[in-house]
Amino acid sequence: MSNLDNELRKTPRDEKTAWIYALQECPDLVGDSHKLLFLRCEVFRADLAASRIVKYWQKRKEIFGKEKAFQALTYDNLFKTKNEHTALFSGFWHFVTVNDSGRGILFCDPSLSIQKRVSHKTAIQTVWYVVHAALESESVQKKGIVVLVNGREFSFAHFDKNFATLFISCFKGCLPIRISAFQLCHPPKIFKVIWPFFRLLLGPVLRKRVLITSGSDEDVVKKLGKYGMIRDQIPSKVGGNLDFDIETWAKDRCVLGL
Repeated sequence: MSNLDNELRKTPRDEKTAWIYALQECPDLVGDSHKLLFLRCEVFRADLAASRIVKYWQKRKEIFGKEKAFQALTYDNLFKTKNEHTALFSGFWHFVTVNDSGRGILFCDPSLSIQKRVSHKTAIQTVWYVVHAALESESVQKKGIVVLVNGREFSFAHFDKNFATLFISCFKGCLPIRISAFQLCHPPKIFKVIWPFFRLLLGPVLRKRVLITSGSDEDVVKKLGKYGMIRDQIPSKVGGNLDFDIETWAKDRCVLGL
């Protein structure tokens, strides 16, 4: 922790303006437990953790604006308008569970195309909220997440280059979470066409985390089972038994002040 603090002090001031502002405006949000998220994400490399913290707060300010960025990312603080609720309840992106190995399972259904109904930043705010919900688990902080992506209904009509770029930028050296895998289930027919774009965008590290899981629903469930996911933890959209109620999940968190 002291090494991390030293690395942060060494970072040029003009690169860490959002971090400095956070220290001033919301010191309760940037204490040791916050820093520990970044140290765990970078396997206790203090220099990399410092770089990620600085980038995280700059991106957080960019996405949420000054009004929201330096508040706790709770349901009450983030979801007040109709569009914000649309983004959260759409099912585009949500936290499923923590599996038996301690990894978080998140689900993404890009065919829902919420970015065509709400602004890109509003949609991305939902992504951040869900990731932070997953990070409430200490085992997820240590072991990371698996993202299940439903490719079954995805088509060119759902493809948004600008949104994809913003989405991936939040995970590359920014959000304090380790991605074990992007499991693309039921890859769409256009996958070979759009993959070169995503391959370049993901970069060498995240690119290695993309796994293709094809075949029948039964095939997909069996393949996911090799990664510690049981049928009851896999959303029904990709062949499992789980029907996730996002509104109930969100309202329960609201009651708890999360």
